[in-house]
Amino acid sequence: LPRCIGIVTSPNGAAIRDMLHVLERRFPGLPVLLHPAAVQGDAAPGEIVQGLETLNRLAGSHRIDVIIAGRGGGSVE
Repeated sequence: LPRCIGIVTSPNGAAIRDMLHVLERRFPGLPVLLHPAAVQGDAAPGEIVQGLETLNRLAGSHRIDVIIAGRGGGSVE
């Protein structure tokens, strides 16, 4: 099981709320580090890359085992 999960996504979207809800249900108390990033528009690619690089650099000191780059995609159906 992961000791900590890093997430690169918008801090205001439904995607982060959904991910945190599922993580809390499946892994109560699991530490999560959020690196805020735009997930749409011209700035998104650079911000996502920056977030992945930052969390990767912090992986050792924060014991991050998994990094997720996520955004909403609509209905499960």
